[in-house]
Amino acid sequence: MMKKLATRALKVPSLRTVAMAMGLALAAQAPVQAAGWSLLSPGYGVDFLDQSGLVDGQASGTGVLGALQDLSASGQVLLADSVAGQAEAVGTASVEQGHSHLVSVDTQLAPAAVDVMLSAAQYWNVSATQGTEVSGFNLTQDLALGGLRLLIVGDAGEAVGTRVRVSFSGSADALFGGLAGQGEIGLSLDISRGAGTGAESLARHDSLWSASGSQQIQLSFEAVVGDELVLTLAAHQQLTQGAPVWLGAGEGLAIDRSGLLQGQLTVAAVPEPQSLAMLLAGAVVIGGVLRRRARQG
Repeated sequence: MMKKLATRALKVPSLRTVAMAMGLALAAQAPVQAAGWSLLSPGYGVDFLDQSGLVDGQASGTGVLGALQDLSASGQVLLADSVAGQAEAVGTASVEQGHSHLVSVDTQLAPAAVDVMLSAAQYWNVSATQGTEVSGFNLTQDLALGGLRLLIVGDAGEAVGTRVRVSFSGSADALFGGLAGQGEIGLSLDISRGAGTGAESLARHDSLWSASGSQQIQLSFEAVVGDELVLTLAAHQQLTQGAPVWLGAGEGLAIDRSGLLQGQLTVAAVPEPQSLAMLLAGAVVIGGVLRRRARQG
């Protein structure tokens, strides 16, 4: 009996063996390569707004072109333009209008992540002091960032050409207020390699809205350390009023629209085949140890 117990004890792997096997598997899971982002060029921003309507036959509107202010810092692009309008008397009503434009691309929060945001919003609100007809409202709004260039760099001496995986995770949102069922909002994101006619689109999202909604965005593709990626963001709004709207005294019409695209662009290691083999070997060793202990327990 003692001999059987001694033989059985010899067959049970020591804690040291188990620890070594676990260490092998954990080592195999450690990143074999990593990468980060460097902002090469901030690109250029474009903003345009033209909105106008008739209140009792009198025109009221505003226009914006090239009003973006550059508030960028090192490793960051920040372009903004915002106007909160004051109410003005137009015919038998008061009209208040305004807009906001914001573009932000920030590479400084984390080495392997870039925060991205593009937001375009406007409003044109009519408050009637007595019976008022609102007609002929038209809106065109554009906000874009083009030509922004990002370089994928190794953060631990990785050689140019080392494989990485680039991902974008975020959302696109549209909000419609007033004149339901009329107008559209479009949002787009494009990530390409190169520029001009030779550009290669690597990932793209396009959405077109005719009512309020939200959509998740998940994009992914392979690249290498040393790649220069070009980021393009764009928002477009278009609205043409159909039938006139009649407002009684004290009533109002609030036309407000906004489009928002935001998310995070990340870069991560792609395990090489030998690393995957080490991980599999470690897992096999641990699995065998656990099975033997179960049989002998």
